[in-house]
Amino acid sequence: MAWKISVANILSIILSILLQIFTVVCLDEIIIIRIYRKMAETINSDNKSNRRKILIIGGVAAGTSAASKARRIDPMADIKIIQEEPLVSYGSCGIPYVLEGLIEGFDKLIARSLEDFKNKHHIDILINTVATRIDPSKNQLSIKNVHSKKEKVFDYDSLVIATGARAIVPEIRGLYEGNKAAPIRNLFF
Repeated sequence: MAWKISVANILSIILSILLQIFTVVCLDEIIIIRIYRKMAETINSDNKSNRRKILIIGGVAAGTSAASKARRIDPMADIKIIQEEPLVSYGSCGIPYVLEGLIEGFDKLIARSLEDFKNKHHIDILINTVATRIDPSKNQLSIKNVHSKKEKVFDYDSLVIATGARAIVPEIRGLYEGNKAAPIRNLFF
């Protein structure tokens, strides 16, 4: 009987070894063990429909970081980012520097494009899209495009919520008189 050795078989062996190492070293890290176990199952599967489905609500820094990490952990996963903004990955912490003139233009804050994520990292990003409903009992996420109003439902194995934070503006008398101050959340204010 001839041995059939493929990249998937080699990766499966490596992941099995890593899983044993993580089991010994990180006994309390159940999540890591489950991720590697699922990764090994995914690599052994030739059926595209068995790929792990990871949905991430929110982009920019947290969402794109989560997607990139998920891609490194599971190279075969079907990863989608759902985000309301039209720009994918930018350094929002640089916005005040653009406003002050220390950085020339908002385009300097853009780290990676939509095409970069799709072509280099095989991560789908649905821009101008909001999550409208999460159904954890069915592992489903409902979404809606803010322009076309088209709705869709996605199944998921893992769901990451990375929607960021909102500024809490203290009640200071006169703060908003004459447009002296305003919170900045993103490039679209």
